[in-house]
Amino acid sequence: MSDLILIRNAPGDTDVDTITGPGIIENMTGSIKIINATHFKVHAGELYSAHHEVVNATQNETLLIQFDTNTTNYAHIKRMEIYTTASDARFELLEDPNLTDGNLPLAKVNRNRPQAISIPSQSTLWSNPTNITGGFKIEDIRFGSGDRKIADSRSTDLETILNLDRPHIFRLTNLANETVVLYLQIFWYESTNITV
Repeated sequence: MSDLILIRNAPGDTDVDTITGPGIIENMTGSIKIINATHFKVHAGELYSAHHEVVNATQNETLLIQFDTNTTNYAHIKRMEIYTTASDARFELLEDPNLTDGNLPLAKVNRNRPQAISIPSQSTLWSNPTNITGGFKIEDIRFGSGDRKIADSRSTDLETILNLDRPHIFRLTNLANETVVLYLQIFWYESTNITV
């Protein structure tokens, strides 16, 4: 026997959808099973990641990722993993700066490895943009390990939805007078609907 669930799509929505299927209701408690958006996007083959690393980065050297969105797909940045061995570093996310486009593409990884990609990523990522000036600063995080000289990492789980049809720069800068490792990994999914 299938479970039946009534779902209202959005506040004020008068239409009610039904979902039926085995296993929607949890047997022991009778609760509705919940799958969060990120988990759902992984299973749908719509969650991607990309990473970039600079080793032996000297003072004021940067790790750069150019993330170009297209005209129809909103990129929902779900998480970033930022890592450095620098005692002083800064991470910035810039929207629509002036730049010279990169020409070394970064590989985009679909997080659902057993299945073929259901919807290919429409964003384009480059590792070597140059002449970056201006742009709106969405993120500006200063961090480091101070005098301890140990690696520092940050994980951001707050979602950011990037604007359509413009470049975005993810920039990690070594501010310390030392040679360090800089590493950044980005997780995102794409949707033609800004609210999904």
